[in-house]
Amino acid sequence: MVGSIALAALGVAAIVLQPARSGALPAGSTQSYPTPGLKDRVVVEVLNAGGRDGDARVVTRALRQQGFDVVTVGNLHDSLGATVVLSRRGDLALARRVADALGVKQVAAAPDSFRRVDVSVHIGSDYRRSGPLHP
Repeated sequence: MVGSIALAALGVAAIVLQPARSGALPAGSTQSYPTPGLKDRVVVEVLNAGGRDGDARVVTRALRQQGFDVVTVGNLHDSLGATVVLSRRGDLALARRVADALGVKQVAAAPDSFRRVDVSVHIGSDYRRSGPLHP
C-alpha cells in the first residue's frame, strides 16, 4: 500500500489486480464463450456477401459459441448465391470443421498468404439464420 501512495504522489496510477473468482463472468456479461487452446485454435474471418444485413454478426456469434476465434467481420463487395468456407492456410480439415459447425456444405482451398486467418467464411444469399440477430 505504501508503494501505491508513493505512486499516487508522483501522479502515476497504480492498478491493483485481484484474483478472478472461479466461474465468475465479467461485469455486465450474460454469457461466456469457450476459449480455444493454442493447439485447437482456428482463426476465422466472416464476410457477408449475401445482401442481408446482420448475417455476419449471427455467423460470428454461432462460431464463437463453438470455440472458434473470429477475428474479422465485414462485408464483401461481390454478391454470392452460395455460402462457402475457404481454407486460407491449406488445411482443409480446419475449413471443414468450420463448415460443419455452420451446416455449410461448400468447402474450398483458396490459399492467401496476405490474410492472417486460417479460414474465411463467405456468406451467400442461401444462408439461413439459425439464431436471432440480437442476443
